[in-house]
Amino acid sequence: STVKAFFNAGAWRLSYGFALLAKPSYEIGLRIGAHVLVNDIGIKVYTENVGYSRGHDFNFTRPLPDAGLWAGFELTKDFALNLEADYLDASVSNTLDGKIFSYNAALTWRIAQPLQIAVGYKGLYFDINRQNTNLNGHFKWNTYGPQITATLAFPTKAWKTR
Repeated sequence: STVKAFFNAGAWRLSYGFALLAKPSYEIGLRIGAHVLVNDIGIKVYTENVGYSRGHDFNFTRPLPDAGLWAGFELTKDFALNLEADYLDASVSNTLDGKIFSYNAALTWRIAQPLQIAVGYKGLYFDINRQNTNLNGHFKWNTYGPQITATLAFPTKAWKTR
């Protein structure tokens, strides 16, 4: 027999932020949003002589809401430091509980309005437990590392200049 396992995962992030402090050289604010997880996880056993296969796939797409803080500091006319952190820890009627923690630190270069390029470090951690009569499970995922992003920022006030 042959056993094949796969783990295909992705995450989309949607959020809305509001600046609590907005000065000419920095902004600090709050944000609410969600990380939308798109996952396809499975394992299959193939019996080569009989042509029989048996397995199980776990396909799920779930939004995990979160809240957080963000800050942006203008270093020069064309460079800024951006910091972000999001967190949520919640339970639903003793059958489902989960945590999500996301962070990001990046140095952003404004090439030309509205194009920005950033180099930084990002992390995403989530831990989900589900217990009921049909399905018990624990899913934990952690990803982190360097990142490069390109952004189109609108309106022109998206980056303050002195």
